[in-house]
Amino acid sequence: MFGQKLKFLRKNAKLTTEELAKKLNMATSTLASWERGINRPPIEGVIAIADYFLVSADYLLGLNFDNLTEIQKLNKALREASLPVGDDVTKEDLDLALKIVEVMKSEKNN
Repeated sequence: MFGQKLKFLRKNAKLTTEELAKKLNMATSTLASWERGINRPPIEGVIAIADYFLVSADYLLGLNFDNLTEIQKLNKALREASLPVGDDVTKEDLDLALKIVEVMKSEKNN
């Protein structure tokens, strides 16, 4: 389950395994083995991936499916606005991202 979710998130972000591994500062082979279900990540790996994709560890582990769509929309909005993701996000970045999401919602409703 973890591997499938990791692959889904990676492909949704239009990243190769190599690109994501580099962003997470890990070996491509390690990430690929997690994605294929050959190995399981340590808790630090789960946390790093959850932080990067702005999803919960529960979601990655198959324990929670709430708000995935909204989280993915926010993740996309942050990336499209070239805003930092994860620990580098400031309150101002978050406020701007939320405004972008609101604009996206209003455009969808019109």
